[in-house]
Amino acid sequence: MKKTLLLALFIINSYALFATHILGGSMTYESIGNDEYIIQLEVLRDCYGGQAPFDPVAYVTVFNENILDSVDLYLVAQTPFTGIVDTISNNTISNICEFPPNVCIEKTVYQDTLTLAYNPYGGYYVTYQRCCRSAIVGNLMDPGNIGMTFYTYIDPILSNSSPQFNADIPFSVFAGTPFSYDASATDADGDSLVYLLSTPVTGASITMPAPSQASPPPYASATFATGFSEANMLGGAYPLTIDAVTGEVNAISGTVGVFQIAYQINELRNGVLIGSTFREFTFTVLSPPTNQNYDISGQVFVDSLLPLDLGTVQILERDITTDSFFVYDEQVMGANGTYDFEDIPPGVFYVKAIVDSMSVYYDDYLPTYYGSSAFWYNATAINQCDTSQLYRDIYLSSSTNPGGIFELDGTVTLPDGITPVGNLNLVLMNDAGAAQARTTASNGYFRFSQLASDNYRIFVDLINSDIDNSSPVAIDVYNNQTAELHLYPNYLTLNAITELTETEQQKDGYVLNIYPNPANETTQLVLDIAQAEYLSLKIYDVNGLCVKTVLDRQWIDEGQFNANISLSDLAAGVYFVHVNGRVYTAGKMLKF
Repeated sequence: MKKTLLLALFIINSYALFATHILGGSMTYESIGNDEYIIQLEVLRDCYGGQAPFDPVAYVTVFNENILDSVDLYLVAQTPFTGIVDTISNNTISNICEFPPNVCIEKTVYQDTLTLAYNPYGGYYVTYQRCCRSAIVGNLMDPGNIGMTFYTYIDPILSNSSPQFNADIPFSVFAGTPFSYDASATDADGDSLVYLLSTPVTGASITMPAPSQASPPPYASATFATGFSEANMLGGAYPLTIDAVTGEVNAISGTVGVFQIAYQINELRNGVLIGSTFREFTFTVLSPPTNQNYDISGQVFVDSLLPLDLGTVQILERDITTDSFFVYDEQVMGANGTYDFEDIPPGVFYVKAIVDSMSVYYDDYLPTYYGSSAFWYNATAINQCDTSQLYRDIYLSSSTNPGGIFELDGTVTLPDGITPVGNLNLVLMNDAGAAQARTTASNGYFRFSQLASDNYRIFVDLINSDIDNSSPVAIDVYNNQTAELHLYPNYLTLNAITELTETEQQKDGYVLNIYPNPANETTQLVLDIAQAEYLSLKIYDVNGLCVKTVLDRQWIDEGQFNANISLSDLAAGVYFVHVNGRVYTAGKMLKF
C-alpha cells in the first residue's frame, strides 16, 4: 500500500444506487522557493456501484486579495489525473471487523506547481470544489445534494509550507467501543499548531458538480442533521473530541452509521495566525459482533533488521473517559523478538518494548512504543478495526552511547523527598543525541555510566501525567556525580546536586565559598583552584534549570577566582551553585 501518497477509507454503502461519490479530502502545499508552491489535493471517492470515476482534470482555482479587501480571479490550474489510485475493499480485510461486501473506497492525489508572485494587498486562496457527497452520510442534512470545498490560504511573503498530516485516515470502529486517532501534523517551518474540530464546508452543486472555476470565498458550512453538531459529530454519550495541542481524537460512538468528520489545524507564527489546513473524511461505526476480542502481536527489532535478543513487552489500556492508563499485561519476548497478546477486549491499547539490562543492546536502544515513540503521548493507538497493520512491529529508537568515563547516579522520590519512585523510565541525552535509558529500582535508585563530559537533559516517560518533556531537567556532568530528583505530576525537578564538604572539595581540588548566604541583591563567589583548567560555573533553580552562567568552559588559572554576582534579576528562593571542570566538581546551596 502506498502509505505516503495513497489511503483508503471504508463506508457502508447500502444505498449505493442513490449515492454520489465524494467522501472527503484535503489540500496542503509546500514552498519550494522562487514564489513556487507544490499544491497537493487529496480526494476520496466511493467506487462501489458504478459511481463516477475520478475527474480527468481537477480545476484548481486561485484568487488573490485586492485593495478592496475582496478577491479577484488569479488563475485556474487544470491539474490532470495521474491514474494512481489506491483501493481497499472487503476482500482485503483480515481482522474481526467484517464489513459488508459492497464496500469500496478509493483515494488519489492531484498535484501541481503554482507560481504565486508577491501581492501587495495580501495572499491567495487556492480552491477546489466538487459535488456531491455520499447520500448515506447520516450526520449531515441532504448530503447527496451538497458538495465539498477544499481550500487553503497562502501568503507569499512568508514563504510558508502548510503542515503535513502524520497518520492515515481512520477507517471504522464498533459502536460502544472507545476509539483514538492521531490527527496530528508536522510543520516543516517549526510553527505552532492548534487543532480543533470544524464543520464540513459545501461547494459546487448537483447541476454543476465539477465546475471549471470554483466560486470565491467565503465558503458556506454544511448543516448538521438533528442530534448532531460540530461538538458531537458521531452522536453518543461521549462526543468526538480533539486535543488542541496533540491533535489526538477520541470518541465512543453509540450510533451505527456513516458520519462526516472534519477538523482543522491552525498554524501560528510568533502567536499570529498565518494559515489553516482542513481535512474531511467519512467514518463508519459498525454493529459489534458477538466475539469482539482479538490478538495484538508483532516483533521487536534493532537496526530495522535484527530482532531484539532480550526484553519485555507491555500492553497498556487507555480509558478515554478518564484519560488514564494502566498496564493491561506484560510478557517476556519470545524467540526472534516476538510477542503475542491474545483475546484482547474492545478498547484503545498501546504497546511498549523495553530492552532487558542483560541485552547486548541495552546501552544502544531506548524503550519504544509502537509507532516509534519513546514517550506514551506520541505513541500510536491500536483500535481493533484498524486494518493498516496485520502485525504491530516495534522498531526500537537507537542512540549513540556517550562513551565516557563518568557516572551519574541518584534517586527519584516524590516531592516529599522520602517516598521513592520505582519502575520509572528515565532517558539521559546530550545535545548531540547520545543517550542512555534506565529504569529506577524499587527504592528509586538509578545509575547512568560511561558518560562523556557534557551537558545532559533528563527525560521521563510517566503515564497518567502531564509531563511532555518540553522543559527537561538539565545537568552538567564533568565528573562522577550524584543527583536527587523529585517527581511531580507534570514535571521532574533537580532539587539538589550532592553538596561536597570543604574537606571533600579540597580533596577534589576546589574550595567554593559564597557570602553573604542568604544573599541580598548581590553575592560573592570565591573559588580556590588547585589546578588550572576549563571551568563552568552555573546557578540552577529548584527545577534544575540554569538561570545564570558565570563561567562557560573558560580557562581559569590555578589560584583563586572571585566573582561578584548580581541576583537582582532572580526571584527570591533557593538556588544551587555548581562548578564543573574536566577533573573536579563542587556545589553549594544559595538562598536569596
